Amino acid sequence: MNAENIKPFMESEKYPFDIIFKDDLFEVAIGEASTNKNEISIGIKTLTKNFSYNKNSCYFIFPSHFGIEFLKIFIGENNKYNHKILNAIEQIRSFNENNKNIN
Repeated sequence: MNAENIKPFMESEKYPFDIIFKDDLFEVAIGEASTNKNEISIGIKTLTKNFSYNKNSCYFIFPSHFGIEFLKIFIGENNKYNHKILNAIEQIRSFNENNKNIN
């Protein structure tokens, strides 16, 4: 197995994730990562620029079945990303329902 295929971090320029939330601290995206084939994945990266290591071009990737409750914390009053977050949650639920018998 190639070690590149098991890294939980993905270079953000190299995969087609859609950003569903972004503020001064975080960027959250969903898509299909090579680490979680055939499953919607959630990626998160910090945008803090105060660290000495400033090259933060990677998302931490995790499977979406861990993420519906996680995504809900980004829903806020008058948040311009609410519709994208809610659509992502619905997409994940639908995906999980359609694939619940696949192991």
